[in-house]
Amino acid sequence: MRAIRRITVAASLALAAAVMGGCAGPASPPPPEPATLFASDEEAFAAAEATYRAYEDAGNAVDLADPDTFEGLFALTTGEFTGVERRGLSQLHADGLTKTGETRVVYVALHRVSLAYDAIELSACRDYSNLEITDSVGESVVNADRADLQPITVFLESSPLNGTGWLVSGIAAHVGVPGCDS
Repeated sequence: MRAIRRITVAASLALAAAVMGGCAGPASPPPPEPATLFASDEEAFAAAEATYRAYEDAGNAVDLADPDTFEGLFALTTGEFTGVERRGLSQLHADGLTKTGETRVVYVALHRVSLAYDAIELSACRDYSNLEITDSVGESVVNADRADLQPITVFLESSPLNGTGWLVSGIAAHVGVPGCDS
């Protein structure tokens, strides 16, 4: 009886050693590269421009007295930029400021696109001439030296979370945007 038990234990140990000792099946193939959403720079630019214009429209729809209106803007942003927008709008709301009028997109052009179509930069020009922000007594808080036309670079990252494939990841001042030299 002991001999049978020893053989069974030895066979079990041998089987376990074979299973754990590198006798596994062939290695899994690497995952496929993600398919790009865009077939060309022009296609990527058109989708990015649509996202940026939707972002501007969402900004124009913001009512500083109603934080629920901020969500449309946040839905079009990503990463740290979402936090920047949240903090900025929350501060304007807390300060009791009022926004009237809106910005207008004057110009948009492709500035740079990554080869993998995972990031894109747009050169743009915003017209602020019809936008006013006032305090609780109706006094403007806009810097008197603010230029009506402001050149910017809009940074976007690819994202499956938005139907266009892009979300705004940042905006910075830009020099030399055509049509923005007031």
